[in-house]
Amino acid sequence: MLDSDADLSTVTDTYRDVDFDFNNNEESLGTSGPTLFGRDQEVSLLLQEYRRVLQTKHARTVVIHGESGSGKTVLADTLRDAVCNSSQGHFVAGKFFQNQGEEQEPYSAIMAAFSDLCDLKMQSDDFDEHQRIKIQRALGSEGPMLNRAITNLSPFIEDHYLKLRTTSQSPEEEIDVWNESSFVRFKVACKTFLTAMASERHPVVLFIDDIQWMDAGSQDIIAMFLQDKTLSNVLFILAYRDEEAASVVGLLEQKLYVDISVKNLNLSAVQGLLCYALDSEAFDALTELGRIVFKRTLGHPYYIIQFMETIQSERLLLFDDYTSSWTFDVDTIQLEITLSEDLADLLIRKAQRSSPEIRTILKAASLLGYRFYESVLLHAAPTLMSGSAAASENAKSIVLSSLSAAVGDGYIEKVAEGYQFIHDKVQAAFRSLIGAEEEDMLHLILGRTLLTLPNEKLNIYGAAVQLNAALSFCFNKEQRLELVRINLEASKYCMERSAFQSVASFLRKGLSQLTEEETWSEQYFDLTYEMKESLAKVELILGNFDACKAITKDLLLYGKSTKMMLPSLLVDVEVRLAGFEMNETIAAANRVLRLLGINLPRKIGPLRVLWKVLRMRRIIGRKTDEDILGLPMMNDHSMSVAVRILLHLSLACFLQHNDDHGVYAALVAAELTMRCGLSGYSANALAIYGASEQVLGNHARGYRFGQLALKMVNRIKFKESEAATVYTVTSWISHLHEPLRDIIDPISRVVNVAYESGDSIFMIMNLSAIFNLSLMMGTNLQKLESLMSDQYEQTQIIGNDTLRLWLQPSFQYVINLGTACVDFRALTTLTGDIMDEATYVQQVKDANQPHVFIAMAYVIKAHLACLGGVYDVAESALRDVAPIGQLISISYGGIFWYSTASLTYFERFRMSQERHYLKEARKYKRLIAKRQAVGCPNCSEILVFLAAKEMALKKRSTDAELADAFDAAIDAFKNVRQYQYEGLANEHAGLVFARRGQRGAAEQYYERALYIYQNDWGSIAKFELLQARAARSLAGLTPPEGTEASGFTPLIGDVIICGDV
Repeated sequence: MLDSDADLSTVTDTYRDVDFDFNNNEESLGTSGPTLFGRDQEVSLLLQEYRRVLQTKHARTVVIHGESGSGKTVLADTLRDAVCNSSQGHFVAGKFFQNQGEEQEPYSAIMAAFSDLCDLKMQSDDFDEHQRIKIQRALGSEGPMLNRAITNLSPFIEDHYLKLRTTSQSPEEEIDVWNESSFVRFKVACKTFLTAMASERHPVVLFIDDIQWMDAGSQDIIAMFLQDKTLSNVLFILAYRDEEAASVVGLLEQKLYVDISVKNLNLSAVQGLLCYALDSEAFDALTELGRIVFKRTLGHPYYIIQFMETIQSERLLLFDDYTSSWTFDVDTIQLEITLSEDLADLLIRKAQRSSPEIRTILKAASLLGYRFYESVLLHAAPTLMSGSAAASENAKSIVLSSLSAAVGDGYIEKVAEGYQFIHDKVQAAFRSLIGAEEEDMLHLILGRTLLTLPNEKLNIYGAAVQLNAALSFCFNKEQRLELVRINLEASKYCMERSAFQSVASFLRKGLSQLTEEETWSEQYFDLTYEMKESLAKVELILGNFDACKAITKDLLLYGKSTKMMLPSLLVDVEVRLAGFEMNETIAAANRVLRLLGINLPRKIGPLRVLWKVLRMRRIIGRKTDEDILGLPMMNDHSMSVAVRILLHLSLACFLQHNDDHGVYAALVAAELTMRCGLSGYSANALAIYGASEQVLGNHARGYRFGQLALKMVNRIKFKESEAATVYTVTSWISHLHEPLRDIIDPISRVVNVAYESGDSIFMIMNLSAIFNLSLMMGTNLQKLESLMSDQYEQTQIIGNDTLRLWLQPSFQYVINLGTACVDFRALTTLTGDIMDEATYVQQVKDANQPHVFIAMAYVIKAHLACLGGVYDVAESALRDVAPIGQLISISYGGIFWYSTASLTYFERFRMSQERHYLKEARKYKRLIAKRQAVGCPNCSEILVFLAAKEMALKKRSTDAELADAFDAAIDAFKNVRQYQYEGLANEHAGLVFARRGQRGAAEQYYERALYIYQNDWGSIAKFELLQARAARSLAGLTPPEGTEASGFTPLIGDVIICGDV
């Protein structure tokens, strides 16, 4: 008996915990316990990466690759003991299987690992109710979505979310399942799950095997994991075969990972393995046997196993009971054994030698997949065995005995889920024995058998895979229509698991079974419409916009009523909005609204907007906030869709720089809310109404409805509109009522909400707002750059490169100021190293991006130029802002714009004495003062600074008056931690006193400015620029008493600020 359980299996990637019994179980080959030969370096690398996860807490990735059977799986599994026993971590694994059908089981490897992780978490010694609740809260409303894919997740889902899934959905929830952000939501939910399960105390090792066979959705999820820098306490191990490396190139390119290439064993390792396995003292003979094995197998672990099986079966390796040792003759082995270099040939010959019953059963099993259930084969037995000599009534017993014999022969193994092939090459060997005609018949038998089994949804999925593979059979009309319905049901099964690629595939195959005459015939109209409607929605989710539009065109052509077409009409609008076809979005939205009886005026100007605001006031009347929040939910589905369409139209109009139309559409949505009840999108409509009131000067009313919109979001808990609502309130309302620093946190929180809901547009908008507000507030540039880098990469997950254009100017601003520079003028480009300015502007315009973002980019450029004293560049950028900056003027960016403009024009007046510059500076200063007059808390500090600047221009101002004015500005900025402006006020004070010949005062202000720039704000560029500027401005001035005249050389810590070094 030759048993390789603990010996040969340890160097292969498939023979885990398997007993290979040859010669009637005479003796076990070697001892128990895994031993790897020739893999010391690889094991060390794995352990090293896991230790780094424990030390740094950051997620890391290891990629293991090699030939099939080279030991990749067993190598990864060596880490299990270190993870589970030594560090109380969780080691979970999932494997993709080579499915013979076209459809892969969606997310099979990832979800299998996640299910195991749920079990391990529940079995942890320290797991308690507190931990369970913590995980429940982390998963939140996304738990039910994952519960459809992760079998053991229900204990980690809050009860009220489970109950919600069993009750009827609101119109918005029903629609949301199918919007274009669904897959992003599912991906983010997977990340949320992993984040909740992995902790410093219980790190997770996630091993995904055979990624060369992953489905498209799994590839997207794994790619998200690899590029997400926020994940912690996780080690990812991915394994793939070198023979199919091309299939993983797209996943791994430009990713950081440790590469482990698993090669064949060398001669020394093969000899060591045989000495260990045979436990023999015949060293010379074993050494020679090792040479033969190495020569015939080239050290390939799986080949070694097969070679040893062969000499065992040929009785060239025997166990001597008397001596309790293995006996063999190397000369005989060398003469009589010829091993083909092609492993596939060897396995095929071995499969051919198996009994007819085993061949019949395993050929059918090979079409079911790498892993299969015996119940399918038992139900199919009478048909499968009909050609056998055995009577059909004994077919089931023959199946069971054949499976048992196949286990004994080393073809398959018993697992918890049924059986699985010992190696996918064994599966392939039996499949190769099937002829083309026989294969189609087997697919047909298996497909029909699956339809008769319980667990209806899963088996319908399997039946669809099998029957679609048997299409070469000439099905009659009744069979074709049955297959259409089976594909529809299989698509629903996949949809529940967010496996959108598979959904689309099943729907396409089902529709292909309908003839052209049948497709829209009265008899099959409902079936066709349902499948095409579902396919249009999933094509939108997958980003196949052209396919979606083509299908939607058919649906709108054949639809019998507005009610029937309503979902397709919504898709028609959303696919154009998702593709940034703004003119088409506007046209499509207006078509839908007209069908719903809502006719918007073609020409909308400020007066119409004012009229609509006044109408809203009359409708609202004396209603309190609680009255509005207590409105019932809309029960008219068409009106709910209308509100959603109006908000889409509003966004498209804003992005097209058609602000009046955008506001008007949102106000109509707000009016529908007040008349028909609340919907998921009502909060954003009321927020835009509040912003409209604020623009009209009704600041208290505007702020009231902004806060009301935020309360409504929290009450309705509809994520898809939360990001848009928060952006509207914080950007257009709150900045006039709350300190800017206080509104950064709410925006930061809602970025995650947008990310989780897949709202790419408002995720980027809110990120842009965070960055710009942080710039205005003078946040430390090093911290800001780190935040921006992480978030900028995070946006890659949402897959919209166009939208990320919005972030580039503020990103470049931070990079420019945070790094050393020689020529500050060279840093005043909009985008710098990311792309040149002309290209940036053109790309934004080509992508139909809103003018407001180009305008904001010019404001950022002007501010950067103003900081560097390059006032001509700042003036040029400000001129570019003026004609397109209307929306900025009413947002938080208005203060940024006005303060930059006022500072720039005061300096231009000082240098040129041209009074039109003074006029411009005072104009922008008055605009800031106007905001302060209505209670804006973000104006007083900059106004004090501008007053000091204006005072410095007057010759009659005394030094004491100027010192008081600048000190007041410096203290004001210091109190609100606006380091950028605090440093700038000190710098300008130093320049003023240097021009007045007051060297001592100038030096003091310069020292403080330099300290702030270097330590608080972290701007190396400004620090270096001021060093040079300070030296020039002080040159020739008489130093104060007690100071050397050789130069300005103050010290801050150990840093020489300026002077002769």
